[in-house]
Amino acid sequence: MLPPVSQQSSNPSVVSPNQKASTKTLAATDRADQNNPEDIVQLSETAQNFVNQNSDSNDQTSSPSSSTVRSSLQDLGSPTEIEEAKVYLNAKMDQMERKNRLSQIESAIAFAEGLKKFEADYTKIKDTEPVPAIELQGDELEAARKLVSTLDPSVKSEDGTVLYVVDGKNYTFKPDGSATVNDNGVPTSEDDKQRVLDTLQGSIDRLNELTGGSSI
Repeated sequence: MLPPVSQQSSNPSVVSPNQKASTKTLAATDRADQNNPEDIVQLSETAQNFVNQNSDSNDQTSSPSSSTVRSSLQDLGSPTEIEEAKVYLNAKMDQMERKNRLSQIESAIAFAEGLKKFEADYTKIKDTEPVPAIELQGDELEAARKLVSTLDPSVKSEDGTVLYVVDGKNYTFKPDGSATVNDNGVPTSEDDKQRVLDTLQGSIDRLNELTGGSSI
């Protein structure tokens, strides 16, 4: 059972700090029904202010007694008002839980769509015969360099090889100055084909692991 509220001043014109804080806090509690999260912070700050004020008025070097803390918390509001604050907080928690669940569903959908794409790409590459890349020379090489001069590379390897994808074509520039072109999505050799298949299979396995092998 909560202890009674501390006795107020007999002079009605004199308002104690506790009364001022209590009035401010009850107003904050009333506004909680209007979905104002700042009021919850106000409740906490007011409680701390009560503790600090009572501590300073008695002994600044000692911690406030448990009775002082209880009487300070008592001024935060009646049991009904405290219960209303609990209802408000529970409603906010339910809202956060719904948002979290929605985020999980959206992630699951994204994983499923990604998995389908990787599987489709895997099947496409598996059924595609390799076509060797064409080496660019002379005017074709200069035209390719001019074509990509203002573009950001799609891939930049550690060895200095740079790949640009333009209009469905892969333009590959090597450190020695040579360049090749081939159709995007078409392997240039059996080794290239297997490398792409291995990469896609790795992506498929990771997504299956994240989703537990389930789909939507």
